[in-house]
Amino acid sequence: MTTDGRLARSEKQQEAIKKALMKLVRAGNYAPSAVEVANETGITVRTVFRHFANREKFYASISEHIRKEALAMVGTYIRSDDLHGRLEEAIEARMKIFEQILPFAQFQFVNRHQSSFLRETHKNDLQENRVLMTMAYAGLIEFSGPRFDALELALSIANWRTLRFDFGKSPDEAKDLVLEIAMSLYPDNVTAVAPSPAP
Repeated sequence: MTTDGRLARSEKQQEAIKKALMKLVRAGNYAPSAVEVANETGITVRTVFRHFANREKFYASISEHIRKEALAMVGTYIRSDDLHGRLEEAIEARMKIFEQILPFAQFQFVNRHQSSFLRETHKNDLQENRVLMTMAYAGLIEFSGPRFDALELALSIANWRTLRFDFGKSPDEAKDLVLEIAMSLYPDNVTAVAPSPAP
C-alpha cells in the first residue's frame, strides 16, 4: 500500500473512532474503552489502541463538533427589556442547548483530570460564558461581586450537569430551580435603558 493509501486509511479509521466515541458517550458511556470502540467500529483493538495513543486529538475533534452543534442552536433569544424577562429567556435557551450537549459535558467532567486539552477547554468555556453574560445583561446588572458570581454559576453547564446527574432532576425541574436561584439573587426587576442618541 502506498503512503497516501496508508494515510487515507488512517484518517478513515480516526473518523470511525471519533463517531464511535460520540455514539458511546451519547448512550451514557463517559469513559469508553478501546475494546468498546473496537466493537462499535469493527476496527481491531490493537489499531484502536494505536490511535488512542493520541487521545487529545480525539478530545479536540469531539469538542469542536459539539461546539458547532451548540452554536447552531444559539439564536437571538433576547427580546425582553427587563432583567427578569431576559433571565427567563436565557434559562429557557440554555436548557435546550445544555440538554443537547449534556452527555459531552459529563464526558469532559469524567476525563478532564487526564487531559490538558479538556482542562484548557473548560477554562476557555468559563471565560466565554462570562462574555456572553455581560452581553445579555448589559445595563441591567453589575458584572462583579459575589452576586454576579453566583448567577454565573447558576446558569453554567456545570450547575446543569450537577442538577441533572447528581440531583436526578428532570429538565423542567432543573430549569425551575435555576430560575428560582436567579430570581432570588435578583428579586428587583429593572428595565434596560436605551442609550441616548448621539448629539
